[in-house]
Amino acid sequence: AAVKHAYGRLFDWVVARVNHAHGGAEGGAAAFIGILDIFGFEIFEDNSLEQLCINYTNEVLQKQFNEHVFVRERELYAREGLECGSVSFADNGGVLDLIGAKKASLLALLEEQTLLSSKRSVDGAQLASVFHRALGEHPAYAKCRFGAAGFVVKHFAGDVSYVADEFIAKNSDPLSPELEFALGGAAPTGLVAALFPRAGGGGGHRGFAAASSVSSKFRKQLGALRVALDATEPHYVKTIKPNGAFAADCASRPMIAEQLMYSGTLEAVRIRRSGYPVRLPFDRLLSDYSELA
Repeated sequence: AAVKHAYGRLFDWVVARVNHAHGGAEGGAAAFIGILDIFGFEIFEDNSLEQLCINYTNEVLQKQFNEHVFVRERELYAREGLECGSVSFADNGGVLDLIGAKKASLLALLEEQTLLSSKRSVDGAQLASVFHRALGEHPAYAKCRFGAAGFVVKHFAGDVSYVADEFIAKNSDPLSPELEFALGGAAPTGLVAALFPRAGGGGGHRGFAAASSVSSKFRKQLGALRVALDATEPHYVKTIKPNGAFAADCASRPMIAEQLMYSGTLEAVRIRRSGYPVRLPFDRLLSDYSELA
């Protein structure tokens, strides 16, 4: 646990230093070019909290993609005076609310049960039961037919079965106060002190800031990412892995088709085909067909 926490805090420290070094002077130009590279949608035989967080992030980016591409598509048609009643796309807002809403969502309930677990034992089956009672009627949620600790989320890319057995342990991942106190007291200044700061300098084991849960920290960071994305003009690159063997000149059709669906590419193609897929600038149109005028 100590090594894991030290590695995590060191990683965050390095990222913060790099961002600060490349951030420019305070009060300078706000324009920037950024690259966002995340894991793709994940469906494994056993899906846990990591997969839920990764897939939630993909849901957030899919909604942002929908709003940027398809909503602006409608706005373009409106400016051109074109009817676009046949153009529609599946809104995944319900799935986002199911996973990450402030109240009555999977992550909110997980945080609540994580706090309760410090006073009483909460296993995976009990956590899944809490999910069932609170979210059982949600259209994007379903009970898993196999296993008391399982539940299903109906993602935009397909249904995913999750197992809640290790959710609370992974979400809390506590470092004992004694060990954190020892690490923080190892050096009064320098890197170690920066990684394990004392809260308020009151001394004793209670002098360290209480660590937030993994899910609450994740939701906060994802919220900041959404704000940043909404303030930018995004361009999208969808990468497709041709095979699982890292072999040259080998394309797995099922694997490629699966990624095209999970990435929302097929949905984007369907939307474009249902509207006006051919776009010609006026000067190009004039050049090609001026003799007919």
